[in-house]
Amino acid sequence: MAKLLRYSIALSLCVALALTASTALAAEPFTYTDLAVNGVPAGASPAEAVAVLGEPLTKDDPVEIPATGDIAQQYHYDGLTLTFTDGLLSGAEMSTQAYIGPRNLAVGVQEETLLQTFPYDEAIGDDGVLYASGWVEALGQPLPPSGTIDIEDNGALCYTYLAPVTPYSAELLAEPEAYVYEQTAMLIALVDPDTRIISSLMWAVQALAE
Repeated sequence: MAKLLRYSIALSLCVALALTASTALAAEPFTYTDLAVNGVPAGASPAEAVAVLGEPLTKDDPVEIPATGDIAQQYHYDGLTLTFTDGLLSGAEMSTQAYIGPRNLAVGVQEETLLQTFPYDEAIGDDGVLYASGWVEALGQPLPPSGTIDIEDNGALCYTYLAPVTPYSAELLAEPEAYVYEQTAMLIALVDPDTRIISSLMWAVQALAE
């Protein structure tokens, strides 16, 4: 099964990258500053988000996140859910073309455009790894900034891009597995394997160990 999964990922990349290899290496890695929805950046207040996006259809009651003690609240629009953590925008999930995410990506955009937007380093050679700044042996994972591709149970291609919110310290780089406790910017794009378009786009800011 693992060999079949690796083959499927490799085949998907070969198809998608046939026209993009020349531009992929020139693209800049994903960063925290890319996070936005319709121009509203990560870290915006609810009032700032509403000023651009309008009033939400519904608002959830604030809840405490058990792992951190932070207070989270979600605003729901048609095709968009915003998450605020301690009063600051920390996540967005988009399911319609009405909302523009990081680097002008959106639902309905072709996979080819996604692959041109961020790097792809053929020299890495690890299955499913698009690019990385290093490798964390203890976790068997690439060190952010990184991009990976996986296949969901339903066959959708899952592109995941990670980046530190602030640069890693020398102490952390000495024990890189600790990066999972640092605030991390995450962008996830699901691509329909038949149409090769983005079917869902979400981003978040959190520690991966939460």
